[in-house]
Amino acid sequence: MQVISIETRIFFFSLLSFLTSEKRTTATSLDYHINAYECDGEMRMLNQENRLKKNIGRVYRVCFEPNDAARSAGVGIKNFDSWEWETDFVGGNAVQEAVVDGKGIGGVTFFECLDGGNLCILDTVLTADFFNNPGTVFGNGKASFTAGTESVPVEFNLFQAVFKFKFDDELDDLMKNHVDSLQKQEELETVKEEL
Repeated sequence: MQVISIETRIFFFSLLSFLTSEKRTTATSLDYHINAYECDGEMRMLNQENRLKKNIGRVYRVCFEPNDAARSAGVGIKNFDSWEWETDFVGGNAVQEAVVDGKGIGGVTFFECLDGGNLCILDTVLTADFFNNPGTVFGNGKASFTAGTESVPVEFNLFQAVFKFKFDDELDDLMKNHVDSLQKQEELETVKEEL
């Protein structure tokens, strides 16, 4: 019968603890996330005024960076497991896969991570179905980091729809009269309470 020394047992127990704790430390529990933004050819963030408009055949670029927590720990983006675009329109919706297992989909998407995963770029040409309405195009996928286990969800909205409401004069007057009557009713109740 072979006897295992106490030192050997402690070593194996420590190694087992280290390995199992490393597996349970997820990127999410470490607060690692990915920031996404529309960017130009030099990978600079486009502000709201400079963001590209919806045009068939145009290439749209989205940049992805690790958040501050990941960056501070020296952690980069290891891989994008998946990415897809989706939009709804009257009578249906459109879905376009853009990245599968870290690779862009044939001819419509280019995907690459640079600088040790500190920056990833996604260039996409959307199919004609995405131009059936002026609404938002939703992007979502999953990515993994160079540290921490499991993938994290990533989202970005391209062409975010902006709604502006303007009431006509008749509706404005109606609202004003309603507010005035509520104020008068409140004043009347206050007077009744004082009596």
